Amino acid sequence: MKLGVLEQQKLTNKIKELVLAKKLIFAAASNTGGNGSRPWPAKEPGVFCVHAANERGNTSRDMNLTPDAILDNFSTLGLDIASHWNGSDRSISGTSYSTGVAAAISANVLEFARSTLPPEVASHFSIYGTMRRLFRSHMVENSSSSMYHYLKPWRKGLWDGDQSIEEVAAQLEKISIGI
Repeated sequence: MKLGVLEQQKLTNKIKELVLAKKLIFAAASNTGGNGSRPWPAKEPGVFCVHAANERGNTSRDMNLTPDAILDNFSTLGLDIASHWNGSDRSISGTSYSTGVAAAISANVLEFARSTLPPEVASHFSIYGTMRRLFRSHMVENSSSSMYHYLKPWRKGLWDGDQSIEEVAAQLEKISIGI
Protein backbone atom coordinates (compact mmCIF):
# COMPACT_ATOMS: atom_id res chain seq x y z
CA MET A 1 0.00 0.00 0.00
CA LYS A 2 1.47 3.32 -1.09
CA LEU A 3 0.86 6.23 1.26
CA GLY A 4 -0.05 9.66 0.02
CA VAL A 5 2.19 12.60 0.88
CA LEU A 6 -0.11 13.85 3.65
CA GLU A 7 -0.45 10.42 5.26
CA GLN A 8 3.30 9.83 5.17
CA GLN A 9 3.97 13.28 6.67
CA LYS A 10 1.50 12.58 9.49
CA LEU A 11 3.21 9.27 10.20
CA THR A 12 6.66 10.87 9.99
CA ASN A 13 5.57 13.45 12.55
CA LYS A 14 4.20 10.67 14.75
CA ILE A 15 7.50 8.78 14.54
CA LYS A 16 9.37 11.93 15.60
CA GLU A 17 6.93 12.38 18.47
CA LEU A 18 7.41 8.78 19.61
CA VAL A 19 11.21 9.01 19.40
CA LEU A 20 11.11 12.16 21.55
CA ALA A 21 8.82 10.31 23.98
CA LYS A 22 11.54 7.65 24.44
CA LYS A 23 9.88 4.92 22.38
CA LEU A 24 12.02 2.50 20.40
CA ILE A 25 10.90 1.96 16.81
CA PHE A 26 12.04 -0.85 14.52
CA ALA A 27 11.40 -1.18 10.79
CA ALA A 28 12.20 -3.84 8.20
CA ALA A 29 14.99 -2.95 5.80
CA SER A 30 13.36 -4.50 2.72
CA ASN A 31 13.56 -7.79 0.84
CA THR A 32 14.52 -6.30 -2.53
CA GLY A 33 18.25 -7.00 -2.39
CA GLY A 34 20.41 -4.68 -4.46
CA ASN A 35 17.38 -3.54 -6.46
CA GLY A 36 15.98 -1.33 -3.72
CA SER A 37 16.90 1.43 -1.36
CA ARG A 38 16.24 1.80 2.34
CA PRO A 39 12.47 2.25 2.60
CA TRP A 40 10.47 4.60 4.74
CA PRO A 41 10.14 4.42 7.75
CA ALA A 42 13.41 2.47 8.12
CA LYS A 43 15.33 5.52 6.92
CA GLU A 44 13.82 7.91 9.48
CA PRO A 45 16.18 9.24 12.18
CA GLY A 46 15.67 7.37 15.43
CA VAL A 47 14.30 4.23 13.75
CA PHE A 48 16.25 0.97 13.86
CA CYS A 49 16.50 -0.45 10.34
CA VAL A 50 16.80 -4.24 10.53
CA HIS A 51 18.21 -6.63 7.90
CA ALA A 52 17.85 -10.42 7.91
CA ALA A 53 20.57 -12.94 8.81
CA ASN A 54 20.62 -16.68 9.27
CA GLU A 55 21.24 -18.47 12.57
CA ARG A 56 25.00 -18.02 12.10
CA GLY A 57 24.80 -14.28 11.48
CA ASN A 58 25.34 -14.45 7.73
CA THR A 59 23.25 -12.18 5.53
CA SER A 60 21.93 -12.77 2.04
CA ARG A 61 22.58 -10.27 -0.72
CA ASP A 62 19.62 -11.81 -2.55
CA MET A 63 17.27 -10.40 0.08
CA ASN A 64 19.02 -7.64 2.02
CA LEU A 65 19.61 -4.17 0.72
CA THR A 66 23.15 -3.17 -0.09
CA PRO A 67 24.53 -1.97 3.26
CA ASP A 68 24.55 1.78 3.75
CA ALA A 69 28.09 3.09 4.23
CA ILE A 70 26.98 5.78 6.69
CA LEU A 71 23.90 4.43 8.52
CA ASP A 72 23.60 1.42 10.83
CA ASN A 73 22.85 -1.87 9.13
CA PHE A 74 21.66 -3.98 12.05
CA SER A 75 20.79 -7.58 11.26
CA THR A 76 19.53 -10.56 13.22
CA LEU A 77 17.71 -13.85 12.66
CA GLY A 78 15.33 -13.56 9.73
CA LEU A 79 16.57 -16.11 7.16
CA ASP A 80 15.61 -19.76 6.89
CA ILE A 81 13.48 -19.85 10.04
CA ALA A 82 11.88 -23.24 10.65
CA SER A 83 8.12 -22.80 10.64
CA HIS A 84 4.89 -24.73 10.30
CA TRP A 85 2.10 -23.31 8.13
CA ASN A 86 -1.07 -24.81 6.68
CA GLY A 87 -0.18 -28.30 7.86
CA SER A 88 3.38 -28.46 6.56
CA ASP A 89 6.89 -27.61 7.69
CA ARG A 90 8.58 -24.86 5.76
CA SER A 91 11.39 -22.36 5.94
CA ILE A 92 10.46 -18.68 6.05
CA SER A 93 12.64 -15.63 5.48
CA GLY A 94 12.24 -11.88 5.54
CA THR A 95 13.36 -8.67 7.15
CA SER A 96 9.94 -8.46 8.80
CA TYR A 97 10.87 -11.51 10.87
CA SER A 98 14.28 -10.09 11.84
CA THR A 99 12.62 -6.82 12.84
CA GLY A 100 10.52 -8.65 15.44
CA VAL A 101 13.61 -10.44 16.75
CA ALA A 102 15.50 -7.14 17.11
CA ALA A 103 12.54 -5.61 18.94
CA ALA A 104 12.43 -8.64 21.25
CA ILE A 105 16.15 -8.27 22.01
CA SER A 106 15.48 -4.66 23.00
CA ALA A 107 12.47 -5.66 25.09
CA ASN A 108 14.63 -8.12 27.00
CA VAL A 109 17.27 -5.44 27.60
CA LEU A 110 14.57 -3.05 28.85
CA GLU A 111 13.11 -5.67 31.18
CA PHE A 112 16.53 -6.58 32.57
CA ALA A 113 17.41 -2.90 33.06
CA ARG A 114 14.09 -2.21 34.79
CA SER A 115 14.57 -5.13 37.17
CA THR A 116 18.21 -4.44 38.08
CA LEU A 117 18.84 -0.69 37.74
CA PRO A 118 17.36 2.39 39.37
CA PRO A 119 14.37 3.67 37.33
CA GLU A 120 16.16 6.87 36.24
CA VAL A 121 19.01 4.77 34.80
CA ALA A 122 16.85 2.02 33.32
CA SER A 123 14.76 4.60 31.46
CA HIS A 124 17.82 5.58 29.39
CA PHE A 125 17.51 2.30 27.47
CA SER A 126 14.21 3.37 25.95
CA ILE A 127 16.10 6.19 24.21
CA TYR A 128 17.25 5.42 20.66
CA GLY A 129 20.80 6.69 21.24
CA THR A 130 21.36 4.59 24.35
CA MET A 131 20.00 1.38 22.82
CA ARG A 132 22.02 2.06 19.66
CA ARG A 133 25.15 2.54 21.79
CA LEU A 134 24.47 -0.77 23.55
CA PHE A 135 23.93 -2.53 20.23
CA ARG A 136 27.08 -1.06 18.67
CA SER A 137 29.39 -1.41 21.67
CA HIS A 138 28.31 -4.75 23.13
CA MET A 139 26.11 -6.69 20.73
CA VAL A 140 27.48 -6.23 17.23
CA GLU A 141 29.84 -8.76 15.76
CA ASN A 142 32.21 -6.64 13.72
CA SER A 143 33.37 -8.19 10.50
CA SER A 144 35.70 -6.58 8.03
CA SER A 145 34.03 -8.53 5.22
CA SER A 146 30.52 -7.28 5.99
CA MET A 147 28.98 -3.91 6.64
CA TYR A 148 25.99 -5.54 8.33
CA HIS A 149 25.92 -5.16 12.12
CA TYR A 150 24.84 -8.60 13.36
CA LEU A 151 23.13 -8.38 16.77
CA LYS A 152 24.60 -11.00 19.06
CA PRO A 153 23.44 -10.28 22.65
CA TRP A 154 25.67 -12.93 24.19
CA ARG A 155 28.99 -11.29 23.31
CA LYS A 156 31.37 -8.85 24.96
CA GLY A 157 30.83 -9.35 28.66
CA LEU A 158 27.10 -8.93 29.02
CA TRP A 159 25.06 -12.07 28.50
CA ASP A 160 27.93 -14.38 27.58
CA GLY A 161 27.44 -16.55 30.68
CA ASP A 162 30.63 -15.34 32.37
CA GLN A 163 29.10 -12.33 34.14
CA SER A 164 26.96 -12.16 37.24
CA ILE A 165 23.69 -10.24 37.20
CA GLU A 166 25.38 -7.51 39.23
CA GLU A 167 28.27 -7.25 36.75
CA VAL A 168 25.88 -6.99 33.81
CA ALA A 169 23.85 -4.33 35.62
CA ALA A 170 27.02 -2.34 36.39
CA GLN A 171 28.07 -2.53 32.73
CA LEU A 172 24.61 -1.38 31.59
CA GLU A 173 24.79 1.54 33.99
CA LYS A 174 28.07 2.64 32.37
CA ILE A 175 26.58 2.28 28.90
CA SER A 176 23.53 4.32 29.93
CA ILE A 177 25.72 7.35 30.65
CA GLY A 178 27.99 6.87 27.66
CA ILE A 179 31.05 5.31 29.30
